[in-house]
Amino acid sequence: MTRLLVLLLLAVAAPAWAIDYKIELIVFANTEPQAFHSEQWAMEVEPPEMDTAVDLFGGSRPSGFVPLAAEDLAEARQLLASSDRYEVLKHVVWQQPGLAAADAVPVRIHGGQDYGAQYPERMQPRLEVGEDGNIVEIPGPERLEQLDGTVRVELGRFLHVYTDLLLRKPVVLEQVDPETQQAVQTPALLDIPMREHRRMRSRELHYIDHPLLGVLVQITPVEEAGSQ
Repeated sequence: MTRLLVLLLLAVAAPAWAIDYKIELIVFANTEPQAFHSEQWAMEVEPPEMDTAVDLFGGSRPSGFVPLAAEDLAEARQLLASSDRYEVLKHVVWQQPGLAAADAVPVRIHGGQDYGAQYPERMQPRLEVGEDGNIVEIPGPERLEQLDGTVRVELGRFLHVYTDLLLRKPVVLEQVDPETQQAVQTPALLDIPMREHRRMRSRELHYIDHPLLGVLVQITPVEEAGSQ
């Protein structure tokens, strides 16, 4: 009887983040021209923070994080893919423990077209001043994908999802040549950020909105996901 009481007390006291969750994510772009022209976009933005990110779908396997193949949102993806208005950039599913903010791990999400060959200047290494004051060379990226960034899931009283994503969009800039005073059109690759935070409940499908990007996310406790 005493042992049973101890087990019951341990079960009650077990932290919520001892539960594993299945996270399913669809990221898609809005391709309608008016969506792009609905806002003024900055020419330079801070890149996503990648220092602590794990590329779960590129070979990195942190403890407790497992890529999955099962897709409960396959029908939603098909509907988006069949629309002239949207382009599906990534559909991923993974399992992870419910982690508090201090321990949460950002998962790298990337996909879509690779623009590296079209914009070779963006692939070059760059020079920066290090913390010690010395000049250091930062290697250029291996790929320049249409979608890149991270998604981080935290667990407190509620589930919290943080997106730190970039949509790279080819554009044509019209500028005035200072010497000739003639309009000159120059191709460029614009980085458009999606940095959002949503508090959500498990078992519900949530939509994170943005003029040019959309994210569908569904988070399910693993026990329930396995019983579906």
